[in-house]
Amino acid sequence: MKEKSWLGLFVRRNWRLIVQVLLALVTLVLGMFGFARQDPGNNFLENLYLTLQLFVLQSGAELDNMNVMLEFARFSGAFFTFLAAVQILVSIFDTQSQLLKIKIAYRGHIIICGLGGIGPILAERYLSERKKVVVIEIKPDNKYSQLVKEQGGIVLTGDGADPELLRKAGIRNASLVVAVCGSDGKNSEIVSQVTKFAREERRLGLLCYAHILNPHLCHYLAGQAVTSYTDAHFQVEFFNVFDSGARLILEEDAMKLSFKSESSPHLAVIGLNEVGQSLVLRAERAERAATGKQRPCLTVIDPQAGDKLKLVECSCASLDRTFKLSAYEENILNASFINAWLDETLSSRKPLTQIYICLDDDSEGLTLGLMLVEKLRDRKMVVPILVCMLGHGGLEDILEDREGGSAGAQASRQIGPLLAFDLLERTCNTSISAQGLFEDLAIAVHEHYRKEGLAKGETPASNPALRPWFSDEGSPALSEEHKEQNRRQARRIGASFWRIGCGIEPAGSQAAELFSFAEGDEFDRKRAALLEALGARQDCECEAQYFNRLEDMSNKTYPQVVDWQCERIKEDELEFLARQEHESWLQQKMQDGYKYGPVTDNAKKTKANMLPWYDPRLQDVDARDLTREMVRIWPELLAAVGLRIYRRE
Repeated sequence: MKEKSWLGLFVRRNWRLIVQVLLALVTLVLGMFGFARQDPGNNFLENLYLTLQLFVLQSGAELDNMNVMLEFARFSGAFFTFLAAVQILVSIFDTQSQLLKIKIAYRGHIIICGLGGIGPILAERYLSERKKVVVIEIKPDNKYSQLVKEQGGIVLTGDGADPELLRKAGIRNASLVVAVCGSDGKNSEIVSQVTKFAREERRLGLLCYAHILNPHLCHYLAGQAVTSYTDAHFQVEFFNVFDSGARLILEEDAMKLSFKSESSPHLAVIGLNEVGQSLVLRAERAERAATGKQRPCLTVIDPQAGDKLKLVECSCASLDRTFKLSAYEENILNASFINAWLDETLSSRKPLTQIYICLDDDSEGLTLGLMLVEKLRDRKMVVPILVCMLGHGGLEDILEDREGGSAGAQASRQIGPLLAFDLLERTCNTSISAQGLFEDLAIAVHEHYRKEGLAKGETPASNPALRPWFSDEGSPALSEEHKEQNRRQARRIGASFWRIGCGIEPAGSQAAELFSFAEGDEFDRKRAALLEALGARQDCECEAQYFNRLEDMSNKTYPQVVDWQCERIKEDELEFLARQEHESWLQQKMQDGYKYGPVTDNAKKTKANMLPWYDPRLQDVDARDLTREMVRIWPELLAAVGLRIYRRE
């Protein structure tokens, strides 16, 4: 846990002591001068004795015509005594007072379960943003507990999965529960308890984020959460710092992969720890999405490369088809092997373009990185190298001091072509929602929209919504407002498929056909007939009644069935999902302050397509076709992040 200002940390930790010391000094100084002026015949010791009695309310009570200094001294001494007495009582009844404080004063606060490697960093950053934090830690002697208390947090001792303790921590009024214990089982148990509470209490707006150490298990649970743990009352998301770190690593300016250029990359991953495996998976997805003309090369080096690649292939069906794969089961720090491998690789037709070092030991990783820099320099070659460092502080701080920098948000230290990436510094932040599978899905949604917009001739300059998700070669990244719009759509996808009897799960190692909707001229005819039937104005129906009925029908959460022209027409799956998506988007825009207007004007917050689904005027702006087209590509977007749709029994 780092602190940017030692003075700010000292004041935050000791503000009560500072107030009491100031009160004591004021009482002593004013008391000494006040008693000296009140009775000039007293000597120094007599005045000191009388002044000390002010703290126990034993002097100055019966004096007549007291001077101003003595009056102030009497009250400052009494106030000092009062604060000291309160502090003693609070220390005696600390737990009870903290629970009372939570019950009375805490609203919209954050509950963090676990003070392991991630918990203290998250607690520090939430508290630095002036947010109220309650920590539940099972070990009473945890070394970070006192630091959290000194920074203004509340620490309760016990099991984070205990429903009674969660209630004492104020889950009824909390906005977020973060489960970051050291056990995947315990974090899953906490999610289960939070889910049970949210459904029983119908608690609106509660979020729960759980860290799962195993990246493959995390991906599976995250796929389940897309449908099973997403509803109007609460949202659960599973995240993994190793996978989140891999995403950020691949977006580093110096290490960014480009599979769309004429010359495909050749990347080397040295060390297949959790970060290394996630890098391989994400690089494979990026290549499949880019559909480049040439197969890129991937080299992996690890003493257990074969076994670990088999584990990766459990989550990836096409690793050996996507890459020209070379695997070496060698000692990573074997200098003779590294020399031979570099000579062979650099002289090949596909020279190295990026090297990622992902070892469990930070010192070994940094040593190997510096060694590779020197060997490449001897060969007059420059290849960007990134070392992923799993520790927090220590070597990272030394590198930071070496560069003369300060702790920053980027937490990446550049030493020539070598980049040191601080995993915990980059991933343990208050934007936890930007780390899980929903973020990947939101990025996929945006990339599809961006691709379509650029193909139509639009530019990021004319349409800021077409900016890349991450900053790219100096161009600004997508605004947070536009990112949040994509995240909202990503969260709605799973719930929408659940309504039509479908679930979402990881695609796994088996390549499966994409889910497809029933299409054809007959379905188009029935959709048009359904719109005509439900949009027709009934006899004796005034305008207000007509539009209210259209709005009510548009908001129905089940497929419409109507008898029209001697035919029973049922709303098909694509039409139902498109209607649900449009109505969700409409409600969100209304919450953002937009309203209907005949002309779309973002400055005036008016949109021409802010009409119920069955409103005939919606046909004039092609909103229905655009929404249907967006829903059609949902299966493709889910496949891009390793998920597939299945029919529930």
